[in-house]
Amino acid sequence: MAVNLHEKPGRPFGVTLAIIASVLVFSFIPIGQLAMFVTVREFLGDQSDAFTIPYGDEEVAVGDSGGSLEDVFDNTQIILQLGMSLGFLVIAFFAWRGKPAFMRYVFMGTVLLLTVINLGLIIVPLLDSTPQSSGGSLDGLFASLQCGQLTLIILVPIYVVWYLNRGPARAFFRGHYLPAPETQA
Repeated sequence: MAVNLHEKPGRPFGVTLAIIASVLVFSFIPIGQLAMFVTVREFLGDQSDAFTIPYGDEEVAVGDSGGSLEDVFDNTQIILQLGMSLGFLVIAFFAWRGKPAFMRYVFMGTVLLLTVINLGLIIVPLLDSTPQSSGGSLDGLFASLQCGQLTLIILVPIYVVWYLNRGPARAFFRGHYLPAPETQA
C-alpha cells in the first residue's frame, strides 16, 4: 500500500486511547477524590455545631467527639493536587491536537512524572506503621479500590510510552510520513 508523503497522518486510535486513559487516571479520578473529600470535610464542618450528643450532665458537640478531618489534608495539598490535575488536562489537550511535535515527549514525560508522584502518595502511607482507618467495615473496600488505582497507575503509563513510540503515533505528532527506506540492490 503506497502512502502519500504529503498527506497529514490522522490520529491513531491508540493515541486516542492513551490520552483518554491517562486523563481519566491522572485528572478525573484525582479531581473526583478531591471533590468528595472537600465535600465531606465541609459537610462535617457545617454539622459540627448543629448536632450535640448528651453526655452525662452536659452536651458535647459532634465536632468535639473525636472525629476530625481538618488535619488529613491541608489546603496546600488540595491546591497542589488540583493544579497537577488541571495542568495535565492542558498538556493532554495539546497532545490530542498533536501540535507542537514535541508534545509527544512532554506528554510521555508528564505521565511518567505523575506516575512516580502518585505511586509515592499511595506507597508511602502504606509504609507508615499506624493504621489510617478505624478498622471498620469499609477497610476492605478501600484496600480493593487502592489496589485497582495502583494497577491503573502502573498499566496506563506502560501503554502510553509503548504506543506513543510506535510509528503511527510518531507520524501523527511529526505531522507527516517518512519516505520509505531505499532498498539496496
